Amino acid sequence: EFQRELKQAGESLVVVDFTADWCYWSLVMDPKFAALSEQYMDAEFLSVDTEECEATAAKYEVDAVPMFAFFRKGRLLHQFSGANSEELEAKLKHFLVSSGAFFPGKGHRYIV
Repeated sequence: EFQRELKQAGESLVVVDFTADWCYWSLVMDPKFAALSEQYMDAEFLSVDTEECEATAAKYEVDAVPMFAFFRKGRLLHQFSGANSEELEAKLKHFLVSSGAFFPGKGHRYIV
């Protein structure tokens, strides 16, 4: 399902929150991630539960949560771990602006 979502995003920036229900810092970042998804409609936002999507988490070497990853055209651009909402928004702005164009996203969806 994750690869399908990346493919369907086409040219849009995809921001992924690798999260876990048991992680305090993931729970802290969830509402901030949701707020960014409402503020930046030019990107697509996906939340991936690492417990339910173990193969996807392993593929992207998610060794700590929350981990945030940025994709375009199915290609991983950058990823970092930690509950740093300022870094998340800064990277989001960077990758939106660096594309030279804005492509409409589809909002925030959960993958479990």
